[in-house]
Amino acid sequence: MLKQKMKAYDRPQKVAAAGLYPFFRVIESEQDTEVTINGEQVLMFGSNSYLGLTTHPALKEASKSAIDKYGSGCAGSRFLNGTLDLHIELEEKLAAMEKRTYDIANKSLGNQLSSVSNQLKSAIEEGNTDEQVKLYESMAEIRSQMTKTEDYAARVPQKTEKSEKKAPPLATEWVKENSKWFNKPGYRKETAMAYGIDAELTEEGWDVHDPGYYDEMTKRLKESGLSYFNKSEENTSKAAEENVVQKNNRVQSPVAGVSRKKGTTGNRVKLTSDDLSTAKTFGIDISDEVALKRFAKEVKSFSDTGQ
Repeated sequence: MLKQKMKAYDRPQKVAAAGLYPFFRVIESEQDTEVTINGEQVLMFGSNSYLGLTTHPALKEASKSAIDKYGSGCAGSRFLNGTLDLHIELEEKLAAMEKRTYDIANKSLGNQLSSVSNQLKSAIEEGNTDEQVKLYESMAEIRSQMTKTEDYAARVPQKTEKSEKKAPPLATEWVKENSKWFNKPGYRKETAMAYGIDAELTEEGWDVHDPGYYDEMTKRLKESGLSYFNKSEENTSKAAEENVVQKNNRVQSPVAGVSRKKGTTGNRVKLTSDDLSTAKTFGIDISDEVALKRFAKEVKSFSDTGQ
């Protein structure tokens, strides 16, 4: 029964045939003051593009540039991964505009308050009580509006200026003294080691404003095993060069210029206790740096082949 009634209901078709059906008029051109419908130019009175920004050349060009740089969408919500630098820039500009609006409004209210205050003085001098009451009420209303405006203005996010942190004088001096290698091309490992030691010292509670910090930095760089920091000590005794440190069942050898990472050179090799035991088994004197270096190279070669 219901299906038959639905099938017999043809009023929409009759209205559409009469040209009175309201949905939908297909527009075949851009949204301007004149648009094309069914191939005819007609005036547009239903658009909400009041300022004509939809078709403004500058906005169209900016949209094209944004698509070229960012793609056709943000690929996520603002909270997750959809916040672009464009969003922040727009928000800061809108906030600045809103702040200026509040400032202008507050200035206008201030002028009104000054004018009413002068009128009140005149009313007091004239002894006009009724006028005084009206002016007091006007001043109270203006002050209330000023308070609200100031509260609104205080809520507008302020653009935070990024302040560059200046390095402590001692740090600047240390960088200058080590300018031959620190942050220089070809000294990536040495620079990385310095940053690593800096992190260790900071974690241990050393103060960058304390000269002892930099003395400890230099000391640990010399003990790092990197050949650059030990050039002046190459001819010292083997006992002085020996730097086998056991920590958490790991032993760091004094060997420099050998790496377990394939295709790299100049990194330290950390030999385990088992490695040193193996060296002793083969009759290698682990206090002999040259012999230990040869053994480390064999370990590296063994590790590189994946055996």
